[in-house]
Amino acid sequence: MDAHCAVICVILLSPRIAEVTMGKAQHFSTSVIDAQCEGKHPDPSMAGLCVIVSGTGRKVWQFCRRIAKSGLVITLKLGAYPAHSIAAARQWASGLNDAIERGEDPRIGMRLEKTKGLTVCDALYLATMKRGERKALKPRTLADKEIIFERDIKPRLGRKVLVELTEDECWDAVYDKAKMSKDRANKMAGELSCFLRWCAGREGKMAGLALQAHPAVTLNSNWFATGPKANKRFLSSEELGWPLQALAPEAHYYRRGILLLLLTAARRNELFGAPAAEVSNGVWTRPPRRSKNGEENIVMLGPWGRQLMQTNHEWLFLRVSSMGRSFVGGSRCAIVSLIG
Repeated sequence: MDAHCAVICVILLSPRIAEVTMGKAQHFSTSVIDAQCEGKHPDPSMAGLCVIVSGTGRKVWQFCRRIAKSGLVITLKLGAYPAHSIAAARQWASGLNDAIERGEDPRIGMRLEKTKGLTVCDALYLATMKRGERKALKPRTLADKEIIFERDIKPRLGRKVLVELTEDECWDAVYDKAKMSKDRANKMAGELSCFLRWCAGREGKMAGLALQAHPAVTLNSNWFATGPKANKRFLSSEELGWPLQALAPEAHYYRRGILLLLLTAARRNELFGAPAAEVSNGVWTRPPRRSKNGEENIVMLGPWGRQLMQTNHEWLFLRVSSMGRSFVGGSRCAIVSLIG
């Protein structure tokens, strides 16, 4: 008993051992963290994790640890406490520790993880499409792709991780869109399938994506029946006169534009952006760069069409601004307002 008492006395009287005993960190809990004063307070249950308490009392999770192989010190911040709970912070730090114990820099893995998000992947996809390294797409096609993603895909799937995306999630999003518009749902399905095919293909791998296979190969741009595309009913003589009667009180400038749309069956951007040089000897020839199908389009004009196509300007349609300058395509908004 005397020997045991002597050992206990030595332990209690040793300043170094007493300092270690008194300075031992407490296990983290809500009450313990709330009571911490200004400074750095390590979590005894998780290597590298600590809470930094500022002079104002703000508490921030921080991770700091050295990689043994390279000697590199990794310092990362998760965010504020209690917005990030103790459990969430430990889970975050656990992943970092796993990488460090393998001798890896966890920041590299974090950067790769960010590229797996659907929104980031789509930005890479659109950037590649705009460069046109393999296939040059028209500006209208690129704009349509961007609109479909921003309007239809991103609100529903934008926060999804690419490698975790499932076929059911894709179809659920498409069916939800169909409740609003089946046409838009079909376009959404087609564009989503095109995007995922790119991610899983050679170009996606070259961009650093890790998608091994298309997760929703059954996506179909013609899935929903939207009715006949063409109206098979012929207009009566009376009905043919209605648009002409409606145009009668309008200015010649607008009558000319709408009548040419009816006579040539051209798209608005094809007509309102046309240079006068495209019309020669009663024939309107649209070059491939201005046609949607990428091919030369030839329209044989009748007497009325030839008369309406006549102009002394460089462009078929001009608008004069308040500064006196004329430019092409300015009448489009006015004409669109007439035809709805």
